This record gives sequence, structure tokens and C-alpha cells, in this order.
Amino acid sequence: MKKKEYSKNIIHTIRIGVDARPFSTPVSGVGKMIHSVLFDLGKDTSFEFYLFSHKDIHSSYANLLDLPGIRFIKGESFFFKKGGLYFAIALPLQLRKMRLDLFWGTQQVFPPFLSRKTATILTYNDLVAYRFPNTMRTLARIQQKFYLARSIKRADKLLPISESTRNEVAEFFHVPLEKMQVVYPGIELSEFKGLLKKKPGDRVDSLPKKFFLSVSTVEPRKNYQFLYNAYVEYSKSVKLNRKLSWVIGGNAGWEDPKFIETLRSPESRALGIIWIESPTDVELAHMYEKCALFLFSSLYEGFGIPLLEALSLQKPAIVTDLSVFREIGGDKIQYLKLEEKLWTLALLNFSKKPYLGKKVDIRKFYRSVAAKTVSDQIREVLKSKNLV
Repeated sequence: MKKKEYSKNIIHTIRIGVDARPFSTPVSGVGKMIHSVLFDLGKDTSFEFYLFSHKDIHSSYANLLDLPGIRFIKGESFFFKKGGLYFAIALPLQLRKMRLDLFWGTQQVFPPFLSRKTATILTYNDLVAYRFPNTMRTLARIQQKFYLARSIKRADKLLPISESTRNEVAEFFHVPLEKMQVVYPGIELSEFKGLLKKKPGDRVDSLPKKFFLSVSTVEPRKNYQFLYNAYVEYSKSVKLNRKLSWVIGGNAGWEDPKFIETLRSPESRALGIIWIESPTDVELAHMYEKCALFLFSSLYEGFGIPLLEALSLQKPAIVTDLSVFREIGGDKIQYLKLEEKLWTLALLNFSKKPYLGKKVDIRKFYRSVAAKTVSDQIREVLKSKNLV
């Protein structure tokens, strides 16, 4: 812990290491959540953050580096080039050279050989590796299972991103509830709506007047093949003058290559399916604003940032009946079991009689709330270790 002297006052600067790998790729749910917290805490002069990654910070998160309390440390040798080697070998060596007060594991795992003198907090996103292992790449699944249980045991405090995730962790790993504090992914409504003041560009301007919208990486857990089939059946039955297009906003992830090819095909475009790949924040904001209905048919989620973003603009939504979605939407949106006929019928009913979204109270999801909670937990952990 460093000391800064101003007159007779001594300010203790808390040195915190952060697993910044989520910042090396385009915007994702995990990255958005961590970015939201750091964007607030990085302005706090009592904190000094060191972001560790084997890749450069993606432009989507580059504004973090403008904050005085944030420094980026990138690996530059052979071991830094591969994510697995970096995390297992190079990062532990880097951390041994740093005198950190606390390390924040943002991807629900800690690197091995972390000093016992270093306090720890661990953001926990989901139990996909255990609940839906077949929706993950094999190597990623093996790595996750190797590190997860060890990291939970090592953590001084767990920060699950929802009540649903907290309850799952408590049940699966037998972790006492008092060791956990829910930190919802933060959203800053003024900033999100501020994006609407910027021009989105041709990809969004050329969208049809009315459309269904889904936002996320296209990967098995997001269940796009299911929604694709429901939309195909909907297209067969809906009257042409009532038909809505289906717009997808997100990157191509680990998905069946044939299905990716299908989504990109002229046939899908002719059917009314429009995929905007790697959308910018401005494009996404305008897509939410323009959509008639938000759709989210995921198999499993630790939270659901796209749903929260849609509801922040008071959009109607039809989503899978998951406990975490109910945690976000309450009784203001429609929940369906994953039965194709139910979804097809719901789309047909909406096209026949469109409805507006209901106002959802999202104050507990504000970024300022998340930032304060993380800040409080950091201080609490350091205090328990007699470091503050």
C-alpha cells in the first residue's frame, strides 16, 4: 500500500490488480459490467488499479486509460501471446513482482500461485461449465473446471452478478451466503440514452420501420437456432402486411458454422432476418430504440445485460422463463418455456395486436450502485486483513 502526503494528511492508496482480459475483445456482457464499475472507481484517488492482460485494451474500453487511477500492464513475451499460458504462467510471475493489496478476479477465476498475502475478491458470473457444458468450447470448459472450485475457495469475498447466481453458487459449492454480496452489472441511463443523440450510420438507418430484436453473441447457449426455427414458422403464418423482420445485434461466437452461414445467407435476408455483426454502442442504442419487441431465448444466463438495456428504454420483451430474467423484469414482461409453438404463437399475437412496454424499476441496476457496492466490499475485505 502506497502513501501519498499532502500537507499533514497521509492518504493511503489501495493498489488493486484486475484481470483485464475481458477488455481485450469487443464489448461483451462481462466486459461491460467490469468497465462500468472501474469507470466510477477509477476516479477515486484512494484506489490505484493495475489492469493485466495479454492483449491490448479494445477501443470500446479505451476511455478507462484516461482515468488517473488506472494503469495498463501488458505482457510482451512468448508466454503472453496465448491466453491459457498467460493466465497460468506469465500472469502469476507478473503479480509476484507487484506489491498489490488486493486482486480482483473478474472472470470468476484466479491465476495460480497468487500470494496468500494478497486479499481477493471474485466476480462470479455463472455456472455454465457445470450446467450447460456442451455450450462451451472444450478447452474453455476444461480450464474453467480446473480453476473454478480452487478460486472460490481462495476468494475472501464472492461477488455474484445476480441473486440467481448467488443461490446457485451457494447450493453447488456449499458457500455460505455471508461470504457473498450480489453486485449487479451496472447501467448508466444518461450515458446510454446519450448514445441516441449520435448518428448510428447506414446499417441502422436502413433497418425496417418495425422489427423484433435480439442482442448477444451468437453461440449455442444463446439458443438462436431455436428462435430461428420459431421465426421461420411465424413467417409461414403471419399476414404479409403484419410481418416484422428479426434483427440480431452481436458478434459471431462459438456456434455451428453451418448455422452461422445460414444466418448470413441471402435466403435468411429474404425471410426478414438481418444480422448486424459487431455493432457499436451507438448502433446498439438505436437498435433498442427502434425495435418493436425484444426477444431473448437463452438457455441459461448469470444475468442478462441486453434485457436490462431494452427495459431501460421501456421496450416490451419476451424471454425464456429463467429466474434471473424474472429478477430483472418482474411482472412487466412475458416469460415463456422453450417450446417452439409457444414462441411462434407469441410472435403472431404481437404482430396481430402490438403492445407497448411497461416501466420497470431499474434503479438497483445503476452503475453507481454497483461501483459503491464493489468499493465497500474491497474496503471490507482489506479491513478484515488489517490492510486499512
